[in-house]
Order: sequence, then C-alpha cells, then structure tokens
Amino acid sequence: MNSIVTPTTGIIWGAYELEAESEWMDVKNAALSLIGAGNLLNGAGLEGEERLIAQEDAWKEFNTQMITAAEKVIEAVEAKDEERLFSAGNDLLYPPCESCHQQYQNQ
Repeated sequence: MNSIVTPTTGIIWGAYELEAESEWMDVKNAALSLIGAGNLLNGAGLEGEERLIAQEDAWKEFNTQMITAAEKVIEAVEAKDEERLFSAGNDLLYPPCESCHQQYQNQ
C-alpha cells in the first residue's frame, strides 16, 4: 500500500491543469500502477493475515472499486478530459480508498 497505492493515488488526486503530454502520461502511468497494485492486493501474492483479509467480501469490493476507478482515470487521460479525470479521482477512487482505510488501516 505505502509503496505503490499511496504515491500513485497522490499523483491522480493532484492532477489538474495538465498541459504537457508528459503530465498526462504520469497520470496514466499512476493509474496503470494502481491497477497492478490492485491485482497484487487481490490476495494471490499475499501471505498470512493479509491473505485472509484479502478474502473478505468488503476488501474485494474496495479493491474492485479501486481498479475500476483507475480504469476510468485512464479513459479520462486518453480523452485528455480533466473534468472526467477529476470525477474519476474524487467520485470513484476516493470513496473506496477512504472506506478501506476506515475498516482496515488499524489491522
């Protein structure tokens, strides 16, 4: 989480007034990394208690929502649409992240 998810979500949430192609690519790469992290967090690569948590329905739902939101970020980037990017980041990505933190951060 701290190595991949936190920095990549920060890039997505901090993206505004993007002008250069490289800025858009940074956001797209962050979303791709987030999808990869979500796939890792589905439990296949986890061990012990983390693997057990990843089998819980709530965890699976938060993770699926995170991946779906990242896919919407990519769509917004490809359209170079900052309004869609803002919506994907704030309306789709933030809620599952916040809910997951509330439920699992202290475990």
